[in-house]
Amino acid sequence: MLKRILHLSLLFISLSFVSLYAFDFSEFGFRDIQKRVSGSYTVYSMSDAEGRDVKISLSPDVPEARVVLLLSAYTTFDQWDSISFDTISVIAETEYTSFMALPTRISYNGVDLLSYVRSGLSFIQENDSLIYDIRLVNAAVNPKLSGSYTSEQELLKALYEAVEIDLLGILYMGINQETRQAQPVAPAQESAPQKQESALEKVQLPEQTPQSPPEVTETSLQPLSDEVLADMKSELKVELNEVVNEGLRSLKENAASDLDYEVKILTNEIDILSQVVSQDREDRDREAAELQDAVTLLQQDLSGIKNDLSRERDERKRLEEEVSLFREELDDLRKAILTIHNTGIFGNIRHVDRKAIDRAVSLKDRDEDITQSEMYTTLNREGYAVSEHAVFLIYALYFNEYY
Repeated sequence: MLKRILHLSLLFISLSFVSLYAFDFSEFGFRDIQKRVSGSYTVYSMSDAEGRDVKISLSPDVPEARVVLLLSAYTTFDQWDSISFDTISVIAETEYTSFMALPTRISYNGVDLLSYVRSGLSFIQENDSLIYDIRLVNAAVNPKLSGSYTSEQELLKALYEAVEIDLLGILYMGINQETRQAQPVAPAQESAPQKQESALEKVQLPEQTPQSPPEVTETSLQPLSDEVLADMKSELKVELNEVVNEGLRSLKENAASDLDYEVKILTNEIDILSQVVSQDREDRDREAAELQDAVTLLQQDLSGIKNDLSRERDERKRLEEEVSLFREELDDLRKAILTIHNTGIFGNIRHVDRKAIDRAVSLKDRDEDITQSEMYTTLNREGYAVSEHAVFLIYALYFNEYY
């Protein structure tokens, strides 16, 4: 760790003397470094001393100081104790640098906070400041946590406080559940019957002017006859049926009205979905037609290319035949010239064996440094009757050697 800090200090001092692409990441403990170009970025894929995957992407105009700062920030992440990560991606732009670390462990006060982090720990570095921007899951109040990074403990404390409400809720639910399981169930006690409003009492009767109650005498408290009781019972039954039927009618009308409303909503949604599906089908059909047209054009192009290749193949064969014919004619011409110039003292023409000429050409192809005298000796030793003058003519006509 001290080695990395020392390297950073040296880099700060020598900024004006080091080019951007002269950074040697191996000096900071990175290994297995692979460099490639992706679009306008230069991407370095490597592993750190702990075996974590590190990818650093540099824009073409990123200043040298920006690279030094991002290495300083990475040294900060490498010093974490309660946060572990296995992958980190860094993108260095001209004005800022973004970091995305994928954690494997986040622990604070004995609580595992990893499950509350949605996709990773995101940081933005501008000059010397480092800002964290973390998306949370299951957070009741703040689904997003942002702030200025000062230390690992401050970041863990902010994470813990962001999800503390959920932790307390889970703790309360657990205690409440244990309490309910621990408390014995008390036997049911009879309670005084509560008066419930009957259907008849729900009917609003017309208001009557209060009058003085009639004077009750002994003669007025006569028992009702069975006929009067039967009539009253019948009337009450009729009134009760009317109230119940009215309530049922109202319930059915309201239910039907609600159902009609729901049906209208569903119908509208179905119409919208049908239009979307129809539009999608038209788009797919149009795309399929365009793809089919493209395939047809490609097939036509391929057919044209095949025809061109066939014509070029025929033309090449014809040219090869012509070249072969020219070579034969040139060879015959050379041999004719050689025979004409191979004359004796009295001007008589001395023919040279064609096989001897072919053998001399073959020997010269195998050994370019063979001299005329060596050629003469070799040909005569192999049984070819040639003169030194004939060997000279062979070298002159076939190899442009006149000495």
